Amino acid sequence: MSELTHFGVPGMKWGHRKTNNKISSTKPIKKKYTKAEIMAARKRQNDRAARLNDYGTAYKREQTEKGRKVLLDSASKLEKEYLTSKDYKLSNKATRGEKIAIGLLGTATVGLIAAEILTRR
Repeated sequence: MSELTHFGVPGMKWGHRKTNNKISSTKPIKKKYTKAEIMAARKRQNDRAARLNDYGTAYKREQTEKGRKVLLDSASKLEKEYLTSKDYKLSNKATRGEKIAIGLLGTATVGLIAAEILTRR
């Protein structure tokens, strides 16, 4: 095979790449959240969970059927808000420090397992 072939985009110069603004991407760019944003979302979710727990306590104390129905409806709305709010996903994200700690613990665990396996031989 003595001929030179080009399998790139027609009209594109050899050795040149498209810049990022010319490349169309189907994936949206993920937003990086700060520790303060994650912690604030966790606090809001904890507040929602506490209110939901209060509804459960009040439901147990309520004597009338009508009162229980009202409390149950309110609790259902709050539960839906808890599970569908944007804070739900954000509060489950790990902060940078948590990711580092998880990585260190994981590395230490793998090291201990490897040491255990090697000492058995």
